[in-house]
Amino acid sequence: MKTVASFTKNESADLTEVKAIIKATALYLSQWTEQQVHQLSVGQKTPYIWPLGDLGYVVGRYRILNDHGIWQLRNSDNQLIQNFTDKLSAVFYTLCYQSQRYTVADSIALADASVLRLRSNIQHYEASVKRAKTAKQYDKADIWTARLFDARLQLRDANNQLQKSLSHAKYIKYWE
Repeated sequence: MKTVASFTKNESADLTEVKAIIKATALYLSQWTEQQVHQLSVGQKTPYIWPLGDLGYVVGRYRILNDHGIWQLRNSDNQLIQNFTDKLSAVFYTLCYQSQRYTVADSIALADASVLRLRSNIQHYEASVKRAKTAKQYDKADIWTARLFDARLQLRDANNQLQKSLSHAKYIKYWE
């Protein structure tokens, strides 16, 4: 009995073709998974929280992405809605907003925006004090130091207000 020679023995798949097929398959699977999770969330009253690894989270219809320590809230079209200083602030704001608890969501957003503004003010004041001291303008350095002191006090109060809003949001039963 004689065996037949194989016509595909010397033919191998092109590496670029294989990579393209794998890339297309991975893209299809990720889109399909996101679509299925979105369909699940539409049927439920509670928004889902889906981790994206080190990038951030998907909370319902929104994405929360980490951008060098600032947490960005983006909609499904990837448009920036708001920046947050803390991951918890962004997640609880999104949960409250999607479950129609607008007063709690607004208090979190206002407190976090205040914290973000005061942190940038403190960085500016510290740089101004340093510049004034190197230029030996001690009267300006004293003014910037006073502003820095006031900003730190305001930041402490804003952090306290933010923690109160977050602790209030933590005990809300979102599934009811």
